[in-house]
Amino acid sequence: MDHDFALRAPWYARRRDPADPLAPVIQKYDRSDFATLITQDPTTSLPFTEEDTWSFPARKQAVFIGKGRDRLATHVLVHTDTRKLYQANHNRYYAVVVEVFCADGSLARAGSHRDIEVGMVVRKWDTALVGDRRPIRRMARDLMFRMAAEQHPGQDLAEPVLDVRNLWWADQAARQNFERRHAGVTVEQDLKSWNGTAWAKTSTVDWKTELKLPMWRLPPRDRDCAAAATRSLWFGLLPVYSADLDPDGAPRLDDQSTYQVQCYVHKIPARGHEHCPPKVWWSAPTEAFRLASFFDPEGTRNHRVAVTAPDLRALAASAGQPRAGGMAITTPAESQLSATLADVTKGNQVKPGQNEAAGVCTFAIELFFLVALFLFNLFLPVVVFLFQLWWLLALRFCVPPSGSLTALEDYFAAGGKPENLPTGLKAELDKVLGFPGSADQLAGDPQVQADPTLVGDLVTVSRPPRPEDQPAPPTPYESEPDPLCSG
Repeated sequence: MDHDFALRAPWYARRRDPADPLAPVIQKYDRSDFATLITQDPTTSLPFTEEDTWSFPARKQAVFIGKGRDRLATHVLVHTDTRKLYQANHNRYYAVVVEVFCADGSLARAGSHRDIEVGMVVRKWDTALVGDRRPIRRMARDLMFRMAAEQHPGQDLAEPVLDVRNLWWADQAARQNFERRHAGVTVEQDLKSWNGTAWAKTSTVDWKTELKLPMWRLPPRDRDCAAAATRSLWFGLLPVYSADLDPDGAPRLDDQSTYQVQCYVHKIPARGHEHCPPKVWWSAPTEAFRLASFFDPEGTRNHRVAVTAPDLRALAASAGQPRAGGMAITTPAESQLSATLADVTKGNQVKPGQNEAAGVCTFAIELFFLVALFLFNLFLPVVVFLFQLWWLLALRFCVPPSGSLTALEDYFAAGGKPENLPTGLKAELDKVLGFPGSADQLAGDPQVQADPTLVGDLVTVSRPPRPEDQPAPPTPYESEPDPLCSG
């Protein structure tokens, strides 16, 4: 039977949110085997929360106010209404699910079809604001201040340093209000498709050349009845990273753009009719979303990497035995960089490439790690003190914590100053902050001299987080019975 097709949100999504039954849904998972999970039961994805909305940092006008971590934070995060999707290194994975119906007036369930293929495309929004820049900047400022006041009441925030195009998707009501009040500002939005080599206006991209992603039909669940087998549910893996580059070297997917997904049904032409115009039926677009950056702090906290430093005793023992393993580095002729410590300390100019022949040196992998760890520990305090980035110390803690943490906290809470620390507590402060001579360095800092209790907060944030302070693991939706099987 030759008929049209209609695409809708899957049945369980329509029950959860009947306000938008047309658009396919993006489903979130925290396991890399999520494709197995979705084929077993598509109703048990993870719900989206506030951390899944795009946010931007707003700088506080007044810093070092409050206690503990809040005192060290120089910015606050302001969340918008735009969906944010995380990277795989954040332990987050995404699928798009759509349900296909026969567009015969009754929206009959499509069931199994061998004459169609279902897929999806990712498209990008390009937004440009043309006109007087003053109301545009005023809109960005007012919108940011309003959202910040709702989420962080009482905070005095600085002027936003933000492209208004990033805020255009943040709040639909504010966008409509701005368009009504500022008729002289034109908003130009272009929907673009990837044509295989670059983004181009969707209206100019041919169906055959647009990058299409496959979708697969979901099998009925083991407990489902025969009627549920007539559903035509399809899912596809939503990419959040791509190695593709356009001719200018820009990545196909980045963390600065806004995207949406549209699903389609394509009628496979009969033999001999491949030259005919394609028959394609499109879904409504998904909600707009942005991609988190690789180093997004709300994402990286979901992924912990555990590494054990090389055991110096074991390395010393292995030094008495010949070993061939490691990294072999070949230095081509006239390419060696050699300098003595005296050259470095005296600033002597050294001519590179003094080796006449190529050479090969093999280094144990442990050597690279040890030197890198040493340099990191050496320069971390330099960065903290040089740029006054005290909040960096809140991003590290050691287990087990020092037994003198409480004594240090009590000392500074009572008004003690770093220069008057007893010798024993000075050594403990060095351990807590991770670098020697920290008490003397802090004693000469103007901010510490103005308020010595700042050191107490630096000590407090060095405590490992308590189990009760850890965010609870995400809880998936409960499995839902298919209403077709309820009778």
